[in-house]
Amino acid sequence: MAASAALFNQYSCGACHVLTEAGGNGHIGPQLDGNANLDKDYIVNIVSNGQGAMPGFGGMIDEADLEQMAVYIMQVKK
Repeated sequence: MAASAALFNQYSCGACHVLTEAGGNGHIGPQLDGNANLDKDYIVNIVSNGQGAMPGFGGMIDEADLEQMAVYIMQVKK
């Protein structure tokens, strides 16, 4: 869990998204805590390809790290 939270913070996800477990408190992007619309595949797709104001991180985050982070978000979002 600590390694997954570190990935979330390494890529500054919390600057835009709320994810309490990882210390994320940004209010630019959608809140991850309590977001019932999220699933792992959706997270992987959006982080890889971007959408709206969110840039795509495909090629910057390796696939294994991206999968790990998506699973982590799904486990800890409240």
